[in-house]
Amino acid sequence: MMLSVSRLKELEKRWERNRKRGSVRGYIVEVLDDMADLNYRGLERPPGLRATDFVQELERLALEWGDRRFAHAVRALRELGIVNERGGFSKKRGPHAISLEASAMDYAVAKVWDLMKGRNFSEQEASAVVATDLGWGATRTTRFESAVQHLRQASGRARRIGKRARG
Repeated sequence: MMLSVSRLKELEKRWERNRKRGSVRGYIVEVLDDMADLNYRGLERPPGLRATDFVQELERLALEWGDRRFAHAVRALRELGIVNERGGFSKKRGPHAISLEASAMDYAVAKVWDLMKGRNFSEQEASAVVATDLGWGATRTTRFESAVQHLRQASGRARRIGKRARG
């Protein structure tokens, strides 16, 4: 099935309406079973939190309470590279933090593949439909054609990676 010019124009108009929803930013976390009791308030670090103060407070608590868990926390921060050598926080993310943007891309690619298999759409048409439905590439400077091309490229990369993993 080929994408006609009129169908492309129709999808572009719908995409314009849907793109006003905005883009996806941030992170989500997989909470491990043994940490479900923690008071989770989001992944973003409080803006005023300084690594040197945080580490110093953990060290002080270790000595004051005689509890090695505070000292283990300080060592873990350093070993994992969360606190750098100068004593500041690094921008490093843990393996249980998943970018919302990457998660959205995986979802969009899966939708493209579903349309290609289920409705026998070409990759171009499936990418156009998904870009329209999701408002993909919803920034002021993004054009519809660019959003569709971005999804096509992501679909192709994911397919090549999948073949390498299987082969």
